[in-house]
Amino acid sequence: MSRPTDDSRYAEVEEWVVETFGQRIRPRLEAELADPISVAVVDVANVLRKSSAFNLIAGWRQADRKSNAGRKPLMTAENALALILLQMRLSAPTHITAMSQTFLRLSPAQRKVLGLTHDGKHIHSYDRIWRAIRSLITLVDEFPGPRKRIPTEAQYRAIVAARDPEDQRMRRERMFTLANDLLEGTRLMQPKELRDRSDGNVAIDATAIAMLGKAGNPAASNLNGKRWSMNFDAGFYRREGNHDAITPADAATFNRSNPGQKAKGTSFGKRAWSVEGELSRLTPNLDESRGDFPLLTVAVSFHIPGAVKGEGLRLVESLKQRGHKINLVIGDRAYSNGVYDEFAVPIRLLGGKHVFDYKETELGVQSHDPRGFVQIAGSWYLDTIPQVLRDADKVIVSKRNSWDKFRLAHLRNNTPDPGGAREKAFKERKKSMEQAGTLRKPAQQEIEVPSEAQGRHRRRLDSPLPHPHRLSRL
Repeated sequence: MSRPTDDSRYAEVEEWVVETFGQRIRPRLEAELADPISVAVVDVANVLRKSSAFNLIAGWRQADRKSNAGRKPLMTAENALALILLQMRLSAPTHITAMSQTFLRLSPAQRKVLGLTHDGKHIHSYDRIWRAIRSLITLVDEFPGPRKRIPTEAQYRAIVAARDPEDQRMRRERMFTLANDLLEGTRLMQPKELRDRSDGNVAIDATAIAMLGKAGNPAASNLNGKRWSMNFDAGFYRREGNHDAITPADAATFNRSNPGQKAKGTSFGKRAWSVEGELSRLTPNLDESRGDFPLLTVAVSFHIPGAVKGEGLRLVESLKQRGHKINLVIGDRAYSNGVYDEFAVPIRLLGGKHVFDYKETELGVQSHDPRGFVQIAGSWYLDTIPQVLRDADKVIVSKRNSWDKFRLAHLRNNTPDPGGAREKAFKERKKSMEQAGTLRKPAQQEIEVPSEAQGRHRRRLDSPLPHPHRLSRL
Protein backbone atom coordinates (compact mmCIF):
# COMPACT_ATOMS: atom_id res chain seq x y z
CA MET A 1 0.00 0.00 0.00
CA SER A 2 1.50 3.33 -1.03
CA ARG A 3 1.88 6.18 1.42
CA PRO A 4 -1.04 8.63 1.10
CA THR A 5 -0.29 11.98 -0.48
CA ASP A 6 -1.33 15.31 0.99
CA ASP A 7 -4.03 15.57 -1.68
CA SER A 8 -5.49 12.17 -0.84
CA ARG A 9 -5.47 12.94 2.90
CA TYR A 10 -7.20 16.26 2.28
CA ALA A 11 -9.85 14.53 0.17
CA GLU A 12 -10.41 12.00 2.96
CA VAL A 13 -10.80 14.76 5.56
CA GLU A 14 -13.20 16.56 3.22
CA GLU A 15 -15.41 13.47 3.14
CA TRP A 16 -15.41 13.28 6.95
CA VAL A 17 -16.34 16.96 7.31
CA VAL A 18 -19.20 16.60 4.82
CA GLU A 19 -20.55 13.51 6.62
CA THR A 20 -20.24 15.15 10.04
CA PHE A 21 -21.34 18.73 9.34
CA GLY A 22 -23.08 18.54 5.96
CA GLN A 23 -20.64 21.04 4.42
CA ARG A 24 -17.27 20.97 2.74
CA ILE A 25 -14.32 22.43 4.66
CA ARG A 26 -14.11 25.82 2.95
CA PRO A 27 -17.85 26.67 3.01
CA ARG A 28 -18.00 25.64 6.67
CA LEU A 29 -15.08 27.90 7.63
CA GLU A 30 -16.62 30.76 5.67
CA ALA A 31 -19.99 30.21 7.38
CA GLU A 32 -18.37 30.23 10.82
CA LEU A 33 -16.64 33.51 10.07
CA ALA A 34 -19.81 35.10 8.67
CA ASP A 35 -22.34 33.81 11.22
CA PRO A 36 -20.65 32.01 14.15
CA ILE A 37 -23.82 31.75 16.23
CA SER A 38 -25.72 29.82 13.55
CA VAL A 39 -22.89 27.33 13.15
CA ALA A 40 -22.52 26.94 16.91
CA VAL A 41 -26.27 26.40 17.37
CA VAL A 42 -26.29 23.56 14.85
CA ASP A 43 -23.17 21.96 16.37
CA VAL A 44 -24.62 22.04 19.90
CA ALA A 45 -27.94 20.67 18.69
CA ASN A 46 -26.15 17.80 16.93
CA VAL A 47 -24.16 16.88 20.07
CA LEU A 48 -27.32 16.91 22.18
CA ARG A 49 -29.13 14.83 19.56
CA LYS A 50 -26.35 12.22 19.52
CA SER A 51 -26.20 12.11 23.32
CA SER A 52 -28.85 11.07 25.84
CA ALA A 53 -28.40 14.19 27.97
CA PHE A 54 -31.97 15.50 27.70
CA ASN A 55 -33.45 12.08 28.51
CA LEU A 56 -31.14 11.71 31.49
CA ILE A 57 -32.10 15.13 32.89
CA ALA A 58 -35.82 14.50 32.39
CA GLY A 59 -35.57 11.15 34.17
CA TRP A 60 -33.65 12.57 37.12
CA ARG A 61 -36.08 15.48 37.46
CA GLN A 62 -39.00 13.07 37.52
CA ALA A 63 -37.25 10.89 40.12
CA ASP A 64 -36.63 13.91 42.40
CA ARG A 65 -40.06 15.48 41.92
CA LYS A 66 -42.33 15.23 44.94
CA SER A 67 -45.41 16.56 43.19
CA ASN A 68 -46.57 17.57 39.70
CA ALA A 69 -48.34 20.62 41.10
CA GLY A 70 -47.24 24.14 40.16
CA ARG A 71 -46.63 26.10 37.00
CA LYS A 72 -44.10 24.66 34.57
CA PRO A 73 -40.96 26.81 34.09
CA LEU A 74 -40.41 28.70 30.86
CA MET A 75 -36.71 27.78 31.04
CA THR A 76 -35.80 24.21 32.00
CA ALA A 77 -32.63 22.44 33.07
CA GLU A 78 -32.34 21.11 29.51
CA ASN A 79 -32.44 24.69 28.19
CA ALA A 80 -29.73 25.68 30.69
CA LEU A 81 -27.47 22.87 29.46
CA ALA A 82 -28.00 23.90 25.83
CA LEU A 83 -27.07 27.52 26.63
CA ILE A 84 -23.97 26.47 28.59
CA LEU A 85 -22.77 24.32 25.68
CA LEU A 86 -23.53 27.14 23.25
CA GLN A 87 -21.37 29.56 25.25
CA MET A 88 -18.55 27.03 25.32
CA ARG A 89 -18.83 26.44 21.57
CA LEU A 90 -18.61 30.22 21.03
CA SER A 91 -15.60 30.44 23.40
CA ALA A 92 -17.67 32.86 25.46
CA PRO A 93 -17.83 33.03 29.28
CA THR A 94 -20.51 30.95 31.00
CA HIS A 95 -21.58 33.85 33.22
CA ILE A 96 -25.32 34.45 33.55
CA THR A 97 -25.03 37.94 32.05
CA ALA A 98 -23.10 36.68 29.01
CA MET A 99 -25.52 33.79 28.56
CA SER A 100 -28.46 36.17 28.69
CA GLN A 101 -26.87 38.35 26.03
CA THR A 102 -26.35 35.34 23.76
CA PHE A 103 -29.90 34.15 24.38
CA LEU A 104 -31.37 37.51 23.38
CA ARG A 105 -29.37 37.44 20.13
CA LEU A 106 -30.86 34.10 19.02
CA SER A 107 -33.42 34.15 16.24
CA PRO A 108 -36.73 32.25 16.63
CA ALA A 109 -35.38 29.54 14.31
CA GLN A 110 -32.18 29.17 16.35
CA ARG A 111 -34.13 28.92 19.60
CA LYS A 112 -36.33 26.25 18.05
CA VAL A 113 -33.29 24.21 17.00
CA LEU A 114 -32.02 24.26 20.61
CA GLY A 115 -35.46 23.52 22.07
CA LEU A 116 -35.82 26.95 23.72
CA THR A 117 -39.52 27.78 23.94
CA HIS A 118 -38.98 31.12 25.68
CA ASP A 119 -39.50 34.05 23.27
CA GLY A 120 -36.22 35.69 24.30
CA LYS A 121 -37.76 39.13 24.76
CA HIS A 122 -39.00 39.16 28.34
CA ILE A 123 -37.37 41.49 30.85
CA HIS A 124 -36.96 38.57 33.28
CA SER A 125 -34.82 36.45 30.92
CA TYR A 126 -31.77 36.76 33.21
CA ASP A 127 -33.67 35.47 36.26
CA ARG A 128 -35.26 32.63 34.31
CA ILE A 129 -31.90 31.48 32.95
CA TRP A 130 -30.45 31.60 36.46
CA ARG A 131 -33.30 29.51 37.87
CA ALA A 132 -32.88 27.00 35.04
CA ILE A 133 -29.16 26.69 35.80
CA ARG A 134 -29.93 26.23 39.47
CA SER A 135 -32.35 23.43 38.63
CA LEU A 136 -29.64 21.73 36.55
CA ILE A 137 -27.06 22.11 39.31
CA THR A 138 -29.46 20.68 41.89
CA LEU A 139 -29.80 17.46 39.89
CA VAL A 140 -26.05 16.74 39.78
CA ASP A 141 -24.51 18.67 42.70
CA GLU A 142 -22.54 16.34 44.96
CA PHE A 143 -22.05 19.14 47.51
CA PRO A 144 -25.37 20.96 48.02
CA GLY A 145 -25.42 24.17 49.97
CA PRO A 146 -25.86 27.95 49.56
CA ARG A 147 -23.22 29.72 47.49
CA LYS A 148 -24.37 33.34 47.83
CA ARG A 149 -21.77 34.21 50.47
CA ILE A 150 -18.75 32.75 52.24
CA PRO A 151 -20.06 30.83 55.28
CA THR A 152 -18.95 31.36 58.84
CA GLU A 153 -17.70 28.39 60.87
CA ALA A 154 -21.18 27.77 62.29
CA GLN A 155 -22.81 28.06 58.87
CA TYR A 156 -20.32 25.67 57.30
CA ARG A 157 -20.88 23.11 60.06
CA ALA A 158 -24.63 23.34 59.45
CA ILE A 159 -24.16 22.89 55.67
CA VAL A 160 -22.06 19.76 56.17
CA ALA A 161 -24.42 18.33 58.79
CA ALA A 162 -27.41 18.74 56.46
CA ARG A 163 -25.87 16.61 53.70
CA ASP A 164 -26.88 12.99 53.16
CA PRO A 165 -23.87 10.87 52.11
CA GLU A 166 -26.04 8.47 50.10
CA ASP A 167 -27.67 11.36 48.26
CA GLN A 168 -24.22 12.84 47.58
CA ARG A 169 -23.01 9.58 46.04
CA MET A 170 -26.10 9.43 43.83
CA ARG A 171 -25.65 12.97 42.51
CA ARG A 172 -21.93 12.42 42.00
CA GLU A 173 -22.80 9.42 39.81
CA ARG A 174 -25.27 11.58 37.88
CA MET A 175 -22.60 14.18 37.18
CA PHE A 176 -20.21 11.49 35.97
CA THR A 177 -22.90 9.98 33.72
CA LEU A 178 -23.92 13.34 32.22
CA ALA A 179 -20.35 14.51 31.53
CA ASN A 180 -19.38 11.27 29.81
CA ASP A 181 -22.63 11.10 27.87
CA LEU A 182 -21.85 14.51 26.37
CA LEU A 183 -18.35 13.36 25.46
CA GLU A 184 -19.85 10.29 23.81
CA GLY A 185 -22.26 12.51 21.87
CA THR A 186 -19.29 14.47 20.56
CA ARG A 187 -17.48 11.29 19.53
CA LEU A 188 -20.58 9.92 17.78
CA MET A 189 -20.64 12.96 15.50
CA GLN A 190 -17.67 11.41 13.71
CA PRO A 191 -18.23 8.96 10.85
CA LYS A 192 -18.22 5.35 12.06
CA GLU A 193 -15.26 4.49 9.82
CA LEU A 194 -13.24 7.18 11.56
CA ARG A 195 -14.29 6.06 15.06
CA ASP A 196 -13.36 2.46 14.26
CA ARG A 197 -9.79 3.38 13.33
CA SER A 198 -8.71 3.57 16.95
CA ASP A 199 -7.31 0.37 18.49
CA GLY A 200 -8.50 1.55 21.91
CA ASN A 201 -5.26 2.99 23.27
CA VAL A 202 -5.89 5.67 25.93
CA ALA A 203 -3.82 7.77 28.31
CA ILE A 204 -5.27 8.69 31.70
CA ASP A 205 -4.09 11.53 33.88
CA ALA A 206 -5.33 14.03 36.43
CA THR A 207 -5.01 17.80 36.40
CA ALA A 208 -5.96 20.69 38.64
CA ILE A 209 -8.90 22.92 37.69
CA ALA A 210 -8.32 26.18 39.55
CA MET A 211 -11.16 27.58 41.67
CA LEU A 212 -11.73 31.20 42.63
CA GLY A 213 -10.20 32.15 45.96
CA LYS A 214 -6.59 31.01 45.72
CA ALA A 215 -6.16 31.48 49.49
CA GLY A 216 -8.45 28.47 49.70
CA ASN A 217 -10.14 27.18 52.84
CA PRO A 218 -9.36 24.90 55.72
CA ALA A 219 -9.48 21.24 54.71
CA ALA A 220 -13.00 19.81 54.34
CA SER A 221 -12.35 17.51 57.31
CA ASN A 222 -11.33 20.53 59.42
CA LEU A 223 -14.60 22.14 60.51
CA ASN A 224 -12.85 24.76 62.63
CA GLY A 225 -12.49 28.32 61.42
CA LYS A 226 -14.06 30.59 58.84
CA ARG A 227 -14.00 29.64 55.16
CA TRP A 228 -12.19 31.96 52.73
CA SER A 229 -13.78 31.02 49.40
CA MET A 230 -17.35 30.53 48.18
CA ASN A 231 -16.03 27.39 46.49
CA PHE A 232 -15.71 25.93 49.97
CA ASP A 233 -15.95 22.31 48.81
CA ALA A 234 -12.83 22.42 46.63
CA GLY A 235 -9.45 21.31 47.97
CA PHE A 236 -5.75 22.01 47.75
CA TYR A 237 -3.91 20.24 44.93
CA ARG A 238 -0.22 19.33 44.86
CA ARG A 239 1.68 17.47 42.18
CA GLU A 240 3.16 14.80 44.44
CA GLY A 241 1.56 11.68 45.87
CA ASN A 242 -2.22 11.41 45.64
CA HIS A 243 -2.43 15.18 44.91
CA ASP A 244 -4.11 15.91 48.26
CA ALA A 245 -2.65 18.86 50.18
CA ILE A 246 -3.46 20.62 53.44
CA THR A 247 -2.22 23.90 54.87
CA PRO A 248 0.25 24.07 57.78
CA ALA A 249 -2.64 25.43 59.89
CA ASP A 250 -4.71 22.33 59.06
CA ALA A 251 -1.77 20.10 59.94
CA ALA A 252 -1.37 21.83 63.32
CA THR A 253 -5.10 21.39 64.05
CA PHE A 254 -5.05 17.69 63.17
CA ASN A 255 -1.89 17.05 65.21
CA ARG A 256 -3.40 18.79 68.26
CA SER A 257 -6.60 16.74 68.06
CA ASN A 258 -4.63 13.52 67.55
CA PRO A 259 -1.15 13.72 69.12
CA GLY A 260 -0.14 10.43 67.51
CA GLN A 261 -0.77 11.84 64.03
CA LYS A 262 2.04 13.45 62.06
CA ALA A 263 0.18 15.54 59.49
CA LYS A 264 2.36 17.83 57.40
CA GLY A 265 1.18 20.93 55.59
CA THR A 266 2.11 21.97 52.05
CA SER A 267 3.65 25.41 51.54
CA PHE A 268 1.63 28.11 49.75
CA GLY A 269 3.71 28.01 46.58
CA LYS A 270 3.26 24.25 46.16
CA ARG A 271 -0.50 24.02 46.51
CA ALA A 272 -3.43 25.31 44.47
CA TRP A 273 -7.10 25.68 45.42
CA SER A 274 -8.71 23.39 42.87
CA VAL A 275 -11.01 20.63 41.80
CA GLU A 276 -9.23 17.68 40.24
CA GLY A 277 -10.23 16.60 36.75
CA GLU A 278 -9.30 13.09 35.65
CA LEU A 279 -9.24 12.53 31.90
CA SER A 280 -8.94 9.65 29.46
CA ARG A 281 -7.75 10.59 25.99
CA LEU A 282 -7.23 8.55 22.83
CA THR A 283 -3.62 7.98 21.77
CA PRO A 284 -2.25 6.84 18.38
CA ASN A 285 -2.27 3.20 17.36
CA LEU A 286 1.01 1.32 17.59
CA ASP A 287 0.37 0.15 14.02
CA GLU A 288 0.15 3.35 11.99
CA SER A 289 -1.06 1.61 8.82
CA ARG A 290 -4.67 2.44 9.67
CA GLY A 291 -4.13 6.16 9.28
CA ASP A 292 -5.03 9.15 11.40
CA PHE A 293 -8.02 9.81 13.61
CA PRO A 294 -8.87 12.59 16.11
CA LEU A 295 -7.30 12.06 19.55
CA LEU A 296 -10.40 13.02 21.53
CA THR A 297 -10.99 13.13 25.27
CA VAL A 298 -13.36 10.19 25.72
CA ALA A 299 -13.91 10.02 29.49
CA VAL A 300 -13.79 12.48 32.37
CA SER A 301 -14.33 12.62 36.11
CA PHE A 302 -14.26 15.41 38.68
CA HIS A 303 -13.42 15.13 42.36
CA ILE A 304 -11.72 16.86 45.28
CA PRO A 305 -7.92 16.31 45.09
CA GLY A 306 -7.02 13.07 46.83
CA ALA A 307 -10.55 12.60 48.21
CA VAL A 308 -11.47 9.51 46.18
CA LYS A 309 -9.63 6.56 44.70
CA GLY A 310 -10.33 4.29 41.78
CA GLU A 311 -11.18 7.03 39.27
CA GLY A 312 -8.74 5.65 36.68
CA LEU A 313 -10.56 2.32 36.70
CA ARG A 314 -13.89 4.13 36.66
CA LEU A 315 -12.94 5.92 33.43
CA VAL A 316 -11.95 2.67 31.71
CA GLU A 317 -15.13 0.94 32.92
CA SER A 318 -17.17 3.80 31.44
CA LEU A 319 -15.45 3.32 28.08
CA LYS A 320 -16.14 -0.41 28.18
CA GLN A 321 -19.82 0.15 28.99
CA ARG A 322 -20.10 2.53 26.02
CA GLY A 323 -18.71 -0.06 23.63
CA HIS A 324 -15.17 1.30 23.21
CA LYS A 325 -12.24 -0.97 22.48
CA ILE A 326 -9.93 -1.37 25.47
CA ASN A 327 -6.28 -1.91 24.61
CA LEU A 328 -3.25 -0.05 26.00
CA VAL A 329 -4.02 1.95 29.17
CA ILE A 330 -1.22 4.45 29.75
CA GLY A 331 -0.70 6.08 33.14
CA ASP A 332 2.00 7.57 35.34
CA ARG A 333 3.12 6.30 38.76
CA ALA A 334 0.04 7.75 40.44
CA TYR A 335 -1.69 4.68 38.95
CA SER A 336 1.07 2.06 39.05
CA ASN A 337 1.60 2.73 42.77
CA GLY A 338 -2.05 1.95 43.52
CA VAL A 339 -3.38 -1.17 45.19
CA TYR A 340 -3.02 -3.64 42.34
CA ASP A 341 -6.36 -5.45 42.76
CA GLU A 342 -8.16 -2.10 42.62
CA PHE A 343 -6.59 -0.98 39.35
CA ALA A 344 -4.17 -3.31 37.56
CA VAL A 345 -6.22 -6.50 37.88
CA PRO A 346 -9.67 -5.07 36.96
CA ILE A 347 -8.31 -3.29 33.89
CA ARG A 348 -6.57 -6.46 32.71
CA LEU A 349 -9.89 -8.28 33.07
CA LEU A 350 -11.51 -5.60 30.90
CA GLY A 351 -8.97 -6.40 28.18
CA GLY A 352 -6.53 -3.56 28.89
CA LYS A 353 -2.75 -3.83 28.88
CA HIS A 354 -0.87 -1.45 31.16
CA VAL A 355 1.85 1.01 30.17
CA PHE A 356 3.60 2.63 33.14
CA ASP A 357 6.60 4.81 33.92
CA TYR A 358 9.51 3.25 35.80
CA LYS A 359 12.58 4.61 37.49
CA GLU A 360 15.92 3.31 36.28
CA THR A 361 16.33 1.50 39.60
CA GLU A 362 13.12 -0.45 38.99
CA LEU A 363 14.25 -2.22 35.82
CA GLY A 364 15.41 -5.80 35.61
CA VAL A 365 14.32 -8.56 38.01
CA GLN A 366 12.10 -7.24 40.81
CA SER A 367 10.51 -10.33 42.32
CA HIS A 368 10.33 -14.15 42.16
CA ASP A 369 7.47 -16.59 42.64
CA PRO A 370 8.14 -20.19 43.73
CA ARG A 371 5.64 -21.47 41.18
CA GLY A 372 8.15 -20.69 38.45
CA PHE A 373 7.77 -17.02 37.57
CA VAL A 374 10.00 -13.96 37.69
CA GLN A 375 8.84 -10.33 37.63
CA ILE A 376 10.91 -8.11 35.32
CA ALA A 377 10.18 -4.38 35.40
CA GLY A 378 6.53 -5.03 36.25
CA SER A 379 5.66 -7.99 34.01
CA TRP A 380 5.67 -11.69 34.91
CA TYR A 381 7.64 -14.21 32.83
CA LEU A 382 8.62 -17.87 33.14
CA ASP A 383 11.73 -18.13 35.28
CA THR A 384 13.46 -19.94 32.40
CA ILE A 385 13.85 -16.62 30.60
CA PRO A 386 17.54 -16.10 29.65
CA GLN A 387 19.67 -13.68 31.64
CA VAL A 388 20.28 -11.54 28.56
CA LEU A 389 16.54 -10.81 28.36
CA ARG A 390 16.29 -10.21 32.10
CA ASP A 391 18.85 -7.43 31.75
CA ALA A 392 17.61 -6.03 28.40
CA ASP A 393 16.00 -2.91 29.87
CA LYS A 394 19.09 -2.13 31.93
CA VAL A 395 21.32 -2.49 28.86
CA ILE A 396 19.11 -0.17 26.81
CA VAL A 397 19.08 2.49 29.53
CA SER A 398 22.83 2.12 30.07
CA LYS A 399 23.49 2.63 26.35
CA ARG A 400 21.20 5.66 26.32
CA ASN A 401 23.05 7.18 29.25
CA SER A 402 26.40 6.43 27.63
CA TRP A 403 25.28 8.19 24.48
CA ASP A 404 24.14 11.21 26.50
CA LYS A 405 27.54 11.37 28.19
CA PHE A 406 29.31 11.06 24.85
CA ARG A 407 27.19 13.82 23.34
CA LEU A 408 27.85 16.07 26.31
CA ALA A 409 31.59 15.43 26.06
CA HIS A 410 31.52 16.16 22.34
CA LEU A 411 29.70 19.44 22.91
CA ARG A 412 32.04 20.36 25.75
CA ASN A 413 35.13 19.75 23.65
CA ASN A 414 33.93 21.30 20.40
CA THR A 415 31.66 24.21 21.32
CA PRO A 416 31.98 27.00 23.88
CA ASP A 417 29.85 26.72 27.01
CA PRO A 418 30.13 30.01 28.92
CA GLY A 419 29.53 29.49 32.60
CA GLY A 420 28.80 25.79 32.16
CA ALA A 421 25.14 26.46 31.35
CA ARG A 422 24.85 23.55 28.90
CA GLU A 423 26.37 21.00 31.30
CA LYS A 424 24.15 22.23 34.11
CA ALA A 425 21.06 21.87 31.92
CA PHE A 426 22.08 18.34 30.97
CA LYS A 427 22.56 17.30 34.59
CA GLU A 428 19.17 18.73 35.53
CA ARG A 429 17.55 16.87 32.63
CA LYS A 430 19.20 13.58 33.64
CA LYS A 431 18.12 14.04 37.26
CA SER A 432 14.56 14.74 36.13
CA MET A 433 14.58 11.62 33.92
CA GLU A 434 15.82 9.45 36.78
CA GLN A 435 13.12 10.77 39.12
CA ALA A 436 10.21 10.69 36.67
CA GLY A 437 11.11 7.53 34.75
CA THR A 438 11.29 7.47 30.98
CA LEU A 439 10.88 3.83 29.94
CA ARG A 440 7.33 2.90 28.99
CA LYS A 441 6.70 -0.81 28.71
CA PRO A 442 3.34 -2.51 28.00
CA ALA A 443 2.37 -5.74 29.72
CA GLN A 444 3.17 -8.74 27.56
CA GLN A 445 0.88 -11.55 28.61
CA GLU A 446 -2.72 -12.69 28.81
CA ILE A 447 -3.59 -13.49 32.44
CA GLU A 448 -6.20 -14.90 34.71
CA VAL A 449 -6.37 -13.60 38.26
CA PRO A 450 -5.03 -16.20 40.75
CA SER A 451 -7.64 -17.70 43.03
CA GLU A 452 -5.28 -17.52 46.00
CA ALA A 453 -5.54 -14.41 48.15
CA GLN A 454 -2.54 -12.22 47.40
CA GLY A 455 -3.13 -9.60 50.07
CA ARG A 456 -3.81 -5.89 49.67
CA HIS A 457 -0.28 -4.57 50.02
CA ARG A 458 0.93 -2.10 47.45
CA ARG A 459 2.94 -3.57 44.58
CA ARG A 460 4.22 -1.87 41.43
CA LEU A 461 3.47 -4.14 38.49
CA ASP A 462 1.84 -4.16 35.08
CA SER A 463 -0.23 -7.28 35.63
CA PRO A 464 -1.10 -9.73 38.40
CA LEU A 465 0.60 -13.09 38.59
CA PRO A 466 -0.96 -15.53 36.06
CA HIS A 467 -1.84 -19.16 36.62
CA PRO A 468 0.85 -21.28 34.96
CA HIS A 469 -1.62 -22.91 32.60
CA ARG A 470 -2.90 -19.54 31.36
CA LEU A 471 0.47 -17.88 30.60
CA SER A 472 0.70 -16.92 26.92
CA ARG A 473 2.52 -14.32 24.89
CA LEU A 474 0.86 -11.56 22.92
